[in-house]
Amino acid sequence: MPKQYCFIDLETTHLKTELGEIIEFALIIDSDKKRYLENICYKIQPQHIETANSKALEINGYTAQNWRGAKTMDTAVHDMYFWLCGVDKVLIGHNISFDLKHLNYLFKSRGYRSVGVYTIDTKSLALEHLPYLKSYSLDSLRDFFGINKEGSHRALKDTVDCRDIYYKLIRASTVKRLYWRINYVVRKWIKKSIRSG
Repeated sequence: MPKQYCFIDLETTHLKTELGEIIEFALIIDSDKKRYLENICYKIQPQHIETANSKALEINGYTAQNWRGAKTMDTAVHDMYFWLCGVDKVLIGHNISFDLKHLNYLFKSRGYRSVGVYTIDTKSLALEHLPYLKSYSLDSLRDFFGINKEGSHRALKDTVDCRDIYYKLIRASTVKRLYWRINYVVRKWIKKSIRSG
């Protein structure tokens, strides 16, 4: 059975699943041939904004004005489950365990089964390919690969960049990985020389 590669990212109102809610969902689906099959992103109205973490809202840009016209949670949960359920789906994300924790907490609360039979974490993938980096945050990997950070911490931007990083890493030859390492060392040396000079 052909696989669908589902690149996902969520924005939530809190890091803790029992206090937070999913307020933005983005999904890019590729086929085995890596073509865009779907590109989906929408905002979701929180039902319990009083439990939100103010720092989380600051990071993801939530305001009642910005979320005007967003989907209801009832509609969104059905849509998200429709897109993500099934053993033919490989769910890919940066720190994918965070997204799955929030998704499956929501799904179980609404009577749905868990999703995520097959998953790939780009954070772990980066650790394997780039073991010399000090940080494996999405922003750190953007810096490493020269990806523009404008619009980051929004679900669609983070999903697009996660997909880009995934394909860079899995397609990297030994020569490419050696080039990355040399380039990283040279850039560090230049920065150190500038600071000390």
